[in-house]
Amino acid sequence: MTEFKSNDEVIIVGAGPVGLTSAIQLQRFGIKHRIIDKRLERQPFSKAFAIHSRSLEVFEDMGVLDDIRNKAHFVEGMHIYSNGKRLINYTFDVLDIPYQHVASIPQNVLEEILQQKYEQLGGTVEVGVELIDVKQQDNSVATIFKSADKQESGYFAYMIAADGIKSEVRTLLDIPFVGSDYKTPYIIADGKLDWHGDDKIGHVYVAGGGYIMFFPLPNGLWRVVVDESTNALTQEQLTPEVVNKYIRDKNIEHASFSDPVWLSIAHFKQRLIDNYNQNNIYFAGDACHVHSPIGGQGLNTGIQDAFNLSWKIAHSLLYGASPILLESYSRERRPVAQMVLDRTNQQMKLLNMANPVLRVLRDLVVPRIASTHKFKTNVVSQAAGFLVDYGDSQLTIANQASKLVGKRMPDCTLSDSLSGASERLFDLLTGTHYSLLLITNALSDDCDELLRSTPYLTGDFLKAFLISQKPASLEHQSSHSRQCYEHYVDSTGKLQRLTLLGEESALLVRPDGYVAIECSIQDAIKVFDYLGALYKKQTFEAQITSSDTPSFQQDAEPCV
Repeated sequence: MTEFKSNDEVIIVGAGPVGLTSAIQLQRFGIKHRIIDKRLERQPFSKAFAIHSRSLEVFEDMGVLDDIRNKAHFVEGMHIYSNGKRLINYTFDVLDIPYQHVASIPQNVLEEILQQKYEQLGGTVEVGVELIDVKQQDNSVATIFKSADKQESGYFAYMIAADGIKSEVRTLLDIPFVGSDYKTPYIIADGKLDWHGDDKIGHVYVAGGGYIMFFPLPNGLWRVVVDESTNALTQEQLTPEVVNKYIRDKNIEHASFSDPVWLSIAHFKQRLIDNYNQNNIYFAGDACHVHSPIGGQGLNTGIQDAFNLSWKIAHSLLYGASPILLESYSRERRPVAQMVLDRTNQQMKLLNMANPVLRVLRDLVVPRIASTHKFKTNVVSQAAGFLVDYGDSQLTIANQASKLVGKRMPDCTLSDSLSGASERLFDLLTGTHYSLLLITNALSDDCDELLRSTPYLTGDFLKAFLISQKPASLEHQSSHSRQCYEHYVDSTGKLQRLTLLGEESALLVRPDGYVAIECSIQDAIKVFDYLGALYKKQTFEAQITSSDTPSFQQDAEPCV
């Protein structure tokens, strides 16, 4: 066996969407790493296919959104029927969000897009490489791999286990995957569907004690999902004729399935590990949580796991961040998976009621509740990924009165104070940096001095933006401090209406787009106290005088 001594600091196991998202992010931060996958080639069919709005924002930040949208089919809402009547219907335009749709795209196509982006950034996926042993040794992760022609061992600072529901990492470490299986299997069939249903809408028909779903895919295809209540059908027996029989059994006479590209019988599960990390080994995606695919949440939850974890690993390696930073990963992301698991389980019970009396009550009560704006907003917010709240995280400075702390920073349109050119707030947040938003029409002398003296406004770690409601004269501020921030105008006042203190607010937005702090401009020192608790100031002071440190852009002027 060959023992390798590598400069790679992170090993990613699994090159699906979660592993590739992690790899792209680490590549953007300049973290040396490897990504391995025991598969020689990806599966030619799609397991997951729905990318919701928050995940589209993540992919926009990563620079792959246009490629995804070019190959996706946009779905604007869902209709759920029972006894020929709509039980629930909603569309994503009920929310003020940039992407008011689901991007329907096969998982294998998404993987191709992500791998192409990763390779453009200089990365390489190692295929046909299997992890056969892993142990935590002191502060390192000891690994053994095998491929077709060799076996090798090595050490890494961190491991990201993104190797799916049958995670080898989880199995090797003997970590319980707590939960259960749903009793009824489901037929999954991708192909052509001859019917008159709106291909901008997903359709669910509740019938008897089960349901059938028709969801549009790209290129005129549809996914059909229907419960296989006999629990006797085998994969070999599954044909288009069998799928059509199940469609007719749900009293749907106007739809006919043909030309399958994938036929499968799936057994849905609901499982969750207790902690998303074991020492320096971190789990993401289906390796740590799995649930019913109803609502299309699994892929999205995993992508956002990776987006949350990758910047924390990068900051731990680049800036020597406090252990609190990585400890926050499980504390932030596990409750999200628990919420998704609970909600999808409730939805499964709602759609699969065996008791006829309860079904009658459901059909009477649910339409009345589901017609309210509050219900639709809540359902869409959850589906689109906007109910995530890190308010209880160690990384959040609690402020019960704030609408933003712990939540994803909303987008809005700004204009450059000098050129007048339109600019999205998301464009300012895009990248690997923290963002300090100073919402005021004029900086105080104290805040001006604070910006000039802090070591954190260096390179790509932290960027500051002054956002005023009208163009302001900045002549009284030092030219040095003006070099430390960019000035934009929020002529609509949207940001001021969202913030707790209106015109005099300071917000710190994390690299993953979530708000860590909201305070008054006068208390902006709290932002730097916060950073000082997570990162050693000496690290940044050393960076200022160093000419050979790769952690920052060398042409950036430090604001000290």
